[in-house]
Amino acid sequence: MPYLCNSGAFSSMGRCLLVLLAVCSLSAHVVGDERVSYAQDVAPLLARHCLECHGPDAAQREAQLRLDSRDAATTELPSGKIAVVPGNPSRSELVRRITATGDERMPPPDSGDGEGLTAAEVKTLLTWVREGAVWESHWSFTPPQRPQPVDVKQTSWVRSPIDRFILSELERTGRMPLVEADRRILIRRLYFDLIGLPPTPMQVAEFLDDRRPDAWERLVDRLLASPFYGQRWGRHWLDVARYGDSNGGDENHAYPLAWRYRDYVIAAFNEDLPFDQFVQEQIAGDLLNQLSATTSLTGNRDRHNQRVTATGFLALGTKILAEQDKVKMRADAVDEQVDTLGKAFLALTLGCARCHDHKFDPIPSTDYYALAGIFHSTDTSDQALKTDQWKRQQADYDRRLNELNARKSELERQIEAVAGDIIDRQAEKFDRGNVSAITDGYGEGIGIISDPGSQENFAEYDIEISESGSFLLQLRYAAKNARPGKLLINDKVVREKAISQVTGGWMPQHQRWFSEGVHTFRGGKNVLRIQSSPLMSHIDRIRLIRFEDGGDLSQTLERLGKTELEIEAHKKSAPQPVKVMAVIDGQAHDVKLHLRGSHLALGDTVSRGFPGAVSARRSYAADSDYVIGEGESGRLQLARWMTNGDVGAGGQVARVIANRLWHFHFGRGLVTTPDNFGLQGERPTHPKLLDWLALELIDNGWSLKSLHRQIVSSATYRQRGVRNASRDFRGVPRRRLEAEAIRDSLLFHGGRLDCGLVGEPVKAKSQNPSPEDLRKNEEAYSNSPRRSVYLPVVRSNVYRFLTLFDFPNAATPVGKRDRTTVPTQALLLLNDPFVMRQAESLARNILDEPQNKTRSEKQRIVEVYERLFSRPPSESEQDVALEFLREFQATVVGEETAVAAWASLCHTLILSGEFIYVE
Repeated sequence: MPYLCNSGAFSSMGRCLLVLLAVCSLSAHVVGDERVSYAQDVAPLLARHCLECHGPDAAQREAQLRLDSRDAATTELPSGKIAVVPGNPSRSELVRRITATGDERMPPPDSGDGEGLTAAEVKTLLTWVREGAVWESHWSFTPPQRPQPVDVKQTSWVRSPIDRFILSELERTGRMPLVEADRRILIRRLYFDLIGLPPTPMQVAEFLDDRRPDAWERLVDRLLASPFYGQRWGRHWLDVARYGDSNGGDENHAYPLAWRYRDYVIAAFNEDLPFDQFVQEQIAGDLLNQLSATTSLTGNRDRHNQRVTATGFLALGTKILAEQDKVKMRADAVDEQVDTLGKAFLALTLGCARCHDHKFDPIPSTDYYALAGIFHSTDTSDQALKTDQWKRQQADYDRRLNELNARKSELERQIEAVAGDIIDRQAEKFDRGNVSAITDGYGEGIGIISDPGSQENFAEYDIEISESGSFLLQLRYAAKNARPGKLLINDKVVREKAISQVTGGWMPQHQRWFSEGVHTFRGGKNVLRIQSSPLMSHIDRIRLIRFEDGGDLSQTLERLGKTELEIEAHKKSAPQPVKVMAVIDGQAHDVKLHLRGSHLALGDTVSRGFPGAVSARRSYAADSDYVIGEGESGRLQLARWMTNGDVGAGGQVARVIANRLWHFHFGRGLVTTPDNFGLQGERPTHPKLLDWLALELIDNGWSLKSLHRQIVSSATYRQRGVRNASRDFRGVPRRRLEAEAIRDSLLFHGGRLDCGLVGEPVKAKSQNPSPEDLRKNEEAYSNSPRRSVYLPVVRSNVYRFLTLFDFPNAATPVGKRDRTTVPTQALLLLNDPFVMRQAESLARNILDEPQNKTRSEKQRIVEVYERLFSRPPSESEQDVALEFLREFQATVVGEETAVAAWASLCHTLILSGEFIYVE
């Protein structure tokens, strides 16, 4: 925003305040007697209207006026003016300019700030200055503090400490919480919240019949122990981790190994991996000690492999692979990592400090490049995991290979015992010929001869023989098709049909040795000629073995050839280690400040380190655990610092994830901007509750399941539903299911849902897909029975069903999905063949299941309602459904009239709001 410019007089303070009062009118009766909080009232106001031009960024600062810190704002400028004089509005330039008229008015008419500040905002600033301009730290830049117990009047409502925080705010405003929701509503709410699937009618009935005092807690524990929990909540984290199965950006190359990170996340949530460890592993899993007291995610799998897999978090980002400037491409990739780290774990927009000091938050560019240095010292590389299974397979492989090599050595010894001279020539090193000598494209050290095209091909070799005698002639070649030729020795044809075998292909792995007979060579120079027409096989080597006394040399050579074939075939069966997208330490180095973010304009070198704004203790650098060694990237130290509440950012990290859990349970976080806790973000509606949740998480070993229990066991969570989310959490908002829950529910009701926990996603073409490729992709998505979390996230071609129901943009962390209501959503449910198939499948289940065959139409209707809505239909709903079935069957002719009628009824109910909304 424009700031004060010193050109004879201050000219533009930018987006600050509408002219409402003259300086002379500043008095107590204008501002009243209420107290103003800087953190709650003033800081957000300044961030919205002033700090863009009067904040930390010196390059854009106008008139050297700063309003982002007390020291800067209360310092006298060369002009003699002071932005803020605590307790004295009449001497404060800020107040003078927000109450000025004409050209000195702030914000100026062309600032883009509309009509400026409201009268209430003006009053806030005036009151703040009069009261002494107290400058508190922004709430998120101070560690969470354990709040004092909260007193409330209606103690009988309280089930959890959470309820005291909520109830105290309600009582303060003269409001009361809502009554507890019906048990059918509660079980459906809880099932979708914790596992993303509806309860079956039997599960509902069991809960309704369970009158034990802890029935709810038992249900909560059972769902948290379900493997479906990890699939549900793992998907929430994948939103934040900007998970994708392709790089997006320009060429949209596939990420064929990304799914292993997805499976790691799901397993981590299912096993309740402590969240601090979850954070550490994603930042520096490869650097953590391989031996850990923590239970392995899979019981017996090497824990280190899981930690390496976790670093896929840093590798998954969008990359512009076509960028020609490789230095810029690396800087962009690092920027994406820094930005993701900041939003996902700290809820701070660290990426804004790449080009300049952050305009709103106390994050200087030096802090950005301190972090950037850590990631510039880190390489992205697919890593092989040596699992227990791979080790066993490798041992079996090595044992068999050793046996074959021993046999080969014995045969070679036998050949040496009976053979004389052995002459070995590389085929491409001919003395004369018109064939092509190919020495590249087949692997290091491998050369062949072949034809350059149809012709009379020949190659001649001058061979010196010390003493005349008989020699076994062998050729090694590859031939997918037979290309026979002749062999000549000293211009005499000695074999008419040579080089006549096929080997299965043209490449080196298809090369085989073949014996081409025993021939006499004279002492001295001989000329061996190989010729073929019109084409020639890919000949690699020529070997002559002196045939001393006959014996079984030919048979031994044949056995040797077969053994070599076995060895080559065995090598193809070598066990391949599992590979994952990961990062590893590269060449450790600090980076220079990039002026205005350009790698072409460099400033001073910045030592690798961490952002100071969220450090619990600024002196962390004196602690050996956080000192980055000369040869270290710094990721390990960063991971420790991020999760340490006493020294580093652990308190902030706990706040952020606690808010995310609250958001996904209530549809609205205590901070409604879950990816931004900075000055541009919203303040928490219940800051003490947020701090309490964060510290509870830490005190309970960073267990997310423990925090789930706290939240869903509260009376706040169990309130009756309301239509709209409220800031005071009076009632639980009615929410539309996410795209995945809608799709999974359809498959669930259709009896086709595959709930397997691991495995590759279905194949989808990502790079340069043709219209036919896109059609096949859509078909693959639609036909897959797996839960939606396992569908590939092709960044430029996400499954249409998901995108229509607000699936997030996977290019950036998303902690809060959009919630739109558009006609295309209803049209999709109405016309999509996938939806129709599930409706028909549900109808067939209702008609064909043994327990339903003897039921009446009314009983079947009750069954459908209980499956889809977790409740029985009313009498009027039953009557309408019966009339619908009668009229439908009366107008449709065919062998499966009943199926068609029931499928139409099921489809109609699926189209209702009750199916895709949870109370």
